[in-house]
Amino acid sequence: MKANRLKDYMFVPDTTSVSGTHIHGGMEQNDRERSLYKFRNGSTPVLVSTDLASRGLDIPDVEHIIHYHLPVNEEAFTHRNGRTARWDTKGVSFLILNEEEQLPEYIETDIPTYQLPEQTSRPPKPLWRTLYIGKGKKDKLSRGDVAGFLYKKGNLSADDIGTIDLKEHATFAAIKNDKFKQLIQLIHGEKIKGLKTIMEEAK
Repeated sequence: MKANRLKDYMFVPDTTSVSGTHIHGGMEQNDRERSLYKFRNGSTPVLVSTDLASRGLDIPDVEHIIHYHLPVNEEAFTHRNGRTARWDTKGVSFLILNEEEQLPEYIETDIPTYQLPEQTSRPPKPLWRTLYIGKGKKDKLSRGDVAGFLYKKGNLSADDIGTIDLKEHATFAAIKNDKFKQLIQLIHGEKIKGLKTIMEEAK
């Protein structure tokens, strides 16, 4: 895993063009899980977090860690960076510094430095969007039930459906972005396994 410095962070990004989510200690557990699921399945490619996310999260294929604020100590720096380059994968960590900030002693000083451009290109839209279904394991719903419903009522193929995450009282399913609007129209008012429930994009 490589570390890099970004200096002169002087621009305000167009946040309307970035699909992201967040977690912090003040959130309810269900809201945290929803945010993490959307990040894990690729619906939201950016996760903004406090140090809450620096331990215990094993999300595959995280490519970049960006330290917006300097970590309080070397241990925190290590654990934050540990969310990327898991097992045999590669990852890069970045530190954003303003002109008054200096690297802590525990970080090597010969890492590359980059200047951020004043204008950045608009990021591509995520490949996936997340469908929320208001029923789960407690309602005797299975992944097969959800997939079958999406095939039959939503007119989707296997390639249109990503991971299906079944919780006790809710289900989250990753759906190809270009099929999502049509899906919502097709399943409006439908029942899943004979159950009437909310089916909408996960917020």
